[in-house]
Amino acid sequence: MAGLGFALMSAAIVLNVIFAVKVRNVNAGQPLPLLTGKYSTKPTLRVTSFRAVGAAAAMLGAANVVQALWNGPLGYGALIAGAAAAAAVIVPRLAVAAQHNIAINRRAASN
Repeated sequence: MAGLGFALMSAAIVLNVIFAVKVRNVNAGQPLPLLTGKYSTKPTLRVTSFRAVGAAAAMLGAANVVQALWNGPLGYGALIAGAAAAAAVIVPRLAVAAQHNIAINRRAASN
């Protein structure tokens, strides 16, 4: 079951990277919020569905990891699964937004 959990977490990472890249392309030239905030151009429903399906895959993957690690030491399975699910959703978006904003700042500084 842990293998299925890790496969779902991998799918969640891929879907969240696709969401972040599509949002970056739509908002070219505009800074992106790192964690929370509004985009200058709102993503379409199709693009937002990548994020929703990615979050659902992360939750299902985390549930499978918790089930596989349930009999382990006190709460480590839940802690590991929660951290992995959060990372699968947050890290891709954060990485793409930071890279995008750094590129915008470099372009603005060179002009």
